This record gives sequence, C-alpha cells and structure tokens, in this order.
Amino acid sequence: MSKKKIVFLKPCDFMCTEYNGTSNPQNFPIFPYSLAIVLAYVKKNLGENFFDYYGIDAYLFKNKMNGAASRIVKIEPDIIVANINVLTFHLVKDYFVKFKKKSKIIALINKPFAKDMIEKHGDVLDVIIEKEWNAASLDAIHAVLENQDLKNIKGIYLNIADKALSTESRKHQPIYEYPIPAFLEFQAQKYHFFFTNWSEGCMHGCIFCPFGTAVYGVWQAKKVKKIIEELQILYSIIKRPIVIYNIDNELTLDKKWAMKLFSTIHQSKIPMLIDANIRANNLDEECVQSMKKGGIVTVGFSLENKDSDVMSLNNKQLTSNDVQKAVNLLKKSNILFRIYIMQGMYGSNYNKDYETLRYLKEDLKIKNIGLGITLPYRSTPYYKILKSKNWLDDFTLDNYIWIYRNIYKYEFLKSEYEGIKPQWRISDEYTFDNAIKTYNNLLEQAPKRNAISDLLLPLFLNNPRIFKDYVIHFFKNPSFYLKIYKNL
Repeated sequence: MSKKKIVFLKPCDFMCTEYNGTSNPQNFPIFPYSLAIVLAYVKKNLGENFFDYYGIDAYLFKNKMNGAASRIVKIEPDIIVANINVLTFHLVKDYFVKFKKKSKIIALINKPFAKDMIEKHGDVLDVIIEKEWNAASLDAIHAVLENQDLKNIKGIYLNIADKALSTESRKHQPIYEYPIPAFLEFQAQKYHFFFTNWSEGCMHGCIFCPFGTAVYGVWQAKKVKKIIEELQILYSIIKRPIVIYNIDNELTLDKKWAMKLFSTIHQSKIPMLIDANIRANNLDEECVQSMKKGGIVTVGFSLENKDSDVMSLNNKQLTSNDVQKAVNLLKKSNILFRIYIMQGMYGSNYNKDYETLRYLKEDLKIKNIGLGITLPYRSTPYYKILKSKNWLDDFTLDNYIWIYRNIYKYEFLKSEYEGIKPQWRISDEYTFDNAIKTYNNLLEQAPKRNAISDLLLPLFLNNPRIFKDYVIHFFKNPSFYLKIYKNL
C-alpha cells in the first residue's frame, strides 16, 4: 500500500500569512512559522507509517511559483495545505486550478474574509480555515482521505452549491500546546529570517484590534523552556546567528514572563537578534535592560492617538506619557524603535490625528513612525459599534482589496482587481474619506529615514556581540549572505 502524500505550501504571493493575523508584503524568504507548526501537528497525530509530508516554500525556488509547481507535480500529492493571503490569492490562483486536478486543497487564511473567499474562489478551494489552523487541518485531512462528509468537521468553511457554509465553531487550542515547527521539512538551513510566535491574545481589548481578545481571547504564552528548546533546535540546524521577526501582538504584555524569557535566552548564549512588538506602558528600566540582554535590537509599539478621549473611546489604556517614558528608556539602552499611529480611529478627526504626528515628530523627535487607517474588520468590536450606529454597511474582501490597492499602493495588485471602495462614518463629522485625506497629508509630513544612518549603523554599533557573530559567519559562508541581501 503506497503512502498518502501531503504537501504544505507557502505560495509566492507577495505577502506573508501567519496564523495570528500577521500579513505584510514579502519579497524574500522568511520561514513560514505557522505553516511549519501545522505540518508538525499533523505529522505528530497521523504518524509516518502511512503518510509522507513535504514542506514547500515557493520563495526558495529560483523561479518561485513555477519552481514550486514543478516540484508539486513530481510529488503528486493527495492533499495540499496552503497558507494563502486573501489580498493576493488571485495572483496565484491559476496554479491552484492546476493543482486541483489531482489534489484536494485546504486553504489557511488569517483575515475574517472566509465567506468572501468562498464566493470568489470556492471553485478551487475545497476547504477554508480561518481559525484553529492545527486541529481543523488535521480533521479536514482525515475526512478527505477517509471520504467522510466535511460538513461534520468543526471550524471550516465549505462551498456548497456556490454558497459559503460555515460549520460548527471549534474550541480554541491554546498556544502552549503547539508543537515545535517542522524545521527540517521546511529546510530551515536555507533561511536567514525567521518568524516566531510565542504568545497570543491580550488582556486590554482595544476595540479595533484584529489580534487581541476579540479574536484570540485572554493573553497566554508558551513555556519559556519550550521556546528555548525550539531556538536550540533551530540553531543546531542553521549553525549561524538567528534573525527573528517575533510576531506576537505585544511581547511584553506579561512583564514577568517576558523578563524570564529574555534572561533565559541570554543564558542560552544562542546568537540571535530579535525584532519584536511591545507595549509602552509595560516597560521599566529593569525590563528594557533584560530585553537588551535577550537579543532584542529593534521594537515597535503603538501610540495610535495622542488624544485621551479618543484613546478612551477605543479602550486603548495607554497615554502619551507612557510612550514618552518608553522612548526615553529605549534610547538609553540603544534599542531601535518605531511607533505606530492610526488615522480615522473611532471618535477622532483631522486635528487630533495631525497633533499625534506633530507630537512624535517635533516634541519627541521620532524618525521612525508608522501610519495606517483604522479598519473595521468583522472580527472586532469596532465593526459592531459602527454597525449598531448604521455608520457601516459591511467591510468585505473587495473593500479590503480597494484600500490596499488605492491607499497603500501595493503595486503587485492587478488592475482588474480594483475592488470596491468602502464607506463608513468615524464620528458625526468625520468619515472614511476624511481619514484617507488625513493619511495622505500626514504621510507627506512624516519624517524620512536614512536606511544606513538611522537603521543599519545603529543596529550593528549598538550590538557589538551580534555584529562580531555576523562577521565571523559571513566569512565562513559569504555567498549565502550576499545572496540574501541581494534580494532585500
């Protein structure tokens, strides 16, 4: 009896797609952390006696999707599990049309547009999973291979007579139960950059947040011991300094856990540098020093809006004084940082949004400021508030595509996917159109950074130990690093 073959595919679709909602433009290989965990989870539960597992990242192939497709054709998998991005799936859909001729396709998405995806692409995708990637994937795989009725599987979306069917919801699997990612199956030694996700949820509950309590419940985390084990295994495979993009919503939400993590990483002596998101009002000097020792070299955190009334309306539980304190602590420890602000928050207006940028740029002298319009994702309390006031009809995938094509100017989005411009009110006198004008105006006024003087030089000069490790490993394998940085 021949083994069943299951491929876990990261398409080259110009976007990273991680389980917790992380979805950013991607132009070079970054280890697909969440998909590798799904592979490990499925493999652990199904075993290897009757199954072969393949981790394929199209970004690792010279010809990207063409190379990955050729590999998949040779494998002839029974099932393909792919983490697809709802924004750009249309760019790679033709490949999946060909895959579907011989394979069942399970699509993992991380935005609340499962029904929209069924309506647009249900002819190609057999199963769509928005939450609980691990357990839902396992059950869907089992059902497909055993010819069972997929409608009995919890936590999935199906195309039934060209309509989206959402099956019964599934109990959340806590992050501390996740297995260590399948580093070997995804050829970790070929990567320079690695996503990690060590905690989830939040105890604060900002009404607009697609990462917090509304989606993933109260804060919880992996055991520090298991995180270290994961890092040790990874380092034993790649044998060079690890560059980590930690995608936790806010790594310092629980300061006691975070400081234990940083201290243990420092004691492990594994060479690494970590970029992470933190929370400004969870910092003190002891915590920041611990972060520094634990490999944190760059961080991002939010102010969102300087106006206290806006912050209260959005349940942000943060003040500009918290941010100023955090800025002072991070500068003192030579940790690079970026600060995020949002335009069009519930209850805001142009003057309040402008004052937020002015405060960071002129009063605090911040150079790295991230801007973005507050979006009413269906999974958030913000969406429900706007609906209750009749200020919003809906926020669909077509609306989402329009925003990223026309406001954020994602050049890789094809012109035929124009999308549909959304409309909503933010307050009695402020609308989404006003927020667009505010965003564009502030974008022109935002400080401009120099990649060398504001990022690269401080990064290495402030972290001489890591810089030394890189020099050593660069001369051991220069071709690897030159290839990586050529693609950045």
